[in-house]
Amino acid sequence: MKDGITLLLGISLAALSAIFAGQFSLSYIRGDLDAQYSNEKLWERYRRSVDPFIRREAAFLLVSKSKDSALRRKRLLQAQGWGNSSLAAVAIKLKAKASQELGEDLKAKDLWLDLINRFPASQVTADSYYFLGRDEPNYRSELLKLYPAHPAALAAAIELEPISREKHKGALHLAKWGPRWHGAEKLIRSACNDNSASGPNKKERQLLARALARLGDGGSALDCLSISPQTPELILEIAQALLNASGGYENQSKGIALIQELINKYPESEETLAGLHLLSSLTSNDLAKEIIYDLSPYFIHSSPSISAARVIMSIDNQHEKVIRRWQDKPVIWELQWYLARESLLKNEWAKARKILEIIPSNVLPKPISSRILFWKAFTYAKLNDTEEARKIWKKLIESFPPDYYTWRADERLGSEGFPDLGSYNPLTSCSSATYWHSIPTKYNLVKKLWRLGVVTEAWETWRSLSLGKDSENQDDDELLSEAILRMAVGDDWTGLAKLRELNLRTSGKGDKFFTLLETTDRPYRYLTEINSASMRIGIRPELLLGVAKQESRFSPTVVSSQGAVGLMQIMPSTASELIEDFKTNISLDDPELNLFLGAKYLSQLLEIWNGNPFLALASYNAGPMSVSIWLSDEITKEPELWVERIPFPETRFYTKKVLGNFWSYYQDQKGSCIERD
Repeated sequence: MKDGITLLLGISLAALSAIFAGQFSLSYIRGDLDAQYSNEKLWERYRRSVDPFIRREAAFLLVSKSKDSALRRKRLLQAQGWGNSSLAAVAIKLKAKASQELGEDLKAKDLWLDLINRFPASQVTADSYYFLGRDEPNYRSELLKLYPAHPAALAAAIELEPISREKHKGALHLAKWGPRWHGAEKLIRSACNDNSASGPNKKERQLLARALARLGDGGSALDCLSISPQTPELILEIAQALLNASGGYENQSKGIALIQELINKYPESEETLAGLHLLSSLTSNDLAKEIIYDLSPYFIHSSPSISAARVIMSIDNQHEKVIRRWQDKPVIWELQWYLARESLLKNEWAKARKILEIIPSNVLPKPISSRILFWKAFTYAKLNDTEEARKIWKKLIESFPPDYYTWRADERLGSEGFPDLGSYNPLTSCSSATYWHSIPTKYNLVKKLWRLGVVTEAWETWRSLSLGKDSENQDDDELLSEAILRMAVGDDWTGLAKLRELNLRTSGKGDKFFTLLETTDRPYRYLTEINSASMRIGIRPELLLGVAKQESRFSPTVVSSQGAVGLMQIMPSTASELIEDFKTNISLDDPELNLFLGAKYLSQLLEIWNGNPFLALASYNAGPMSVSIWLSDEITKEPELWVERIPFPETRFYTKKVLGNFWSYYQDQKGSCIERD
């Protein structure tokens, strides 16, 4: 008997050893899966791994690659709702959604109920409350209370029936938690315009007005209020909206009056200092200048913005003292550049260099540091210290991601000629942007969902957990995570704007952070359409990417205040000149047509200016007639200075930004495939 038991144990151990040996031979080492795994490897893990956690992770990744097949998604998730982890809840949720797509409403309802019963404290249940609330409104009310910032709650708020005293409940919820949600603005405006007895009360109007201010409409925000703004926060937000609007002198006057109110009522508040920052940008407005001139020493010594404005207005001539005192403030970085640029345009090379050296370049955000280094080297070259100039330009190229200034440094060193823009060279698919990466959020569930390719769930979970905080309340890691998630779900418009903010405020982070920031800020969109337009017209696709990124942040339906449409912001009048049989009902928001027209117009501008990228891109923004007025010999001898002399700040910025975008895409295309072979 004893020998029999020993033999049985030996056989069992041998069998287990064989199983584990097989697992290891197939690389089934326990570890995190991610989107870099091929379908073949994921299938082997899903079907053969003895570890249920690995099987579930493989199932999620396979689901993320099966977006067009609800039946396949349902089958993959069939046995993955086990346990009490958040991933089990997500598995049930995705299975319920797949059942709904397949028309299995009763099965979906059972799954939604099961999700709430098993995971009552998880934000993953938000969709359960939303879908069950279609038939039972109490579920919707519970959703708004439990997970107010979750996209499901915002969608529910849009759909709330306008009944009795709560007829503006949806508008008020959206005003607080999601004023930029699709459809929210219309409801918020409708609530503001309701002056009936059942309309919003005074407190609710303050909330609605704040939402309108955040949407950029300070005038409507003031009109919405039944009394004047009651808090310094609301006064500041409306003032900011008024001063950033395009309503001219009237809006400026109202905004300045609100800032004066802050100064009078709340002299020591953070909002007043922020208001003074707004005021400091209006140095050409006589009323603003008068207020700045008469401010007490307390405000002058408390606000770097006001100190900077007083330097610009020549009230204070101690610019070096001001810059050194607040060298960690963005407004002071811009003051330094303003003063340096003024000296550069006057050919005062020694003075410009002295200003550029006040703040050490290594403490500045990369885009600003890149600018400082380029121009510092430029002044050395002008003062006949060519060796030092070349040393700085070389350091710039080696230490910074490709941008406008690394391109100009490259040109100055004679390392590489600028590529022919009027040529077709198709974009490849092995750019750095195609490789999976982690995100730096502090929310572990969001990290896990992102790693498993469940992108929409990752975004919705992040938004719910962050409670819809604005970017000024986020640290750099969370702001980068938000940008990545927004862009992953198709919101390039907001995501790229947040990346720009992050680029201009962040320094001192590690290489991993900046590599992720740089890669995310170089998205590849509409590659088929861009390659097609590039080939048909004969123009480099990287240039089309660079223009589309700057013009519309790759948004095909965005329309400017002047009526320009789509990816490359095509004016209907321009389209009529480019299309022989132009019809007024032509769809300029069609990406393929829009990119073709943008490429055609850009090609014409390059032809007009003999391939000069500075003149062509300045013309794309300001028109060739304006550019012809600005022509000088400097465009060939010192093109960097020619750009800085452009009298329109928008065109100056635009020209440099698009050329920087192009250089970034060009370098990525040139190097990525080689590096990863």
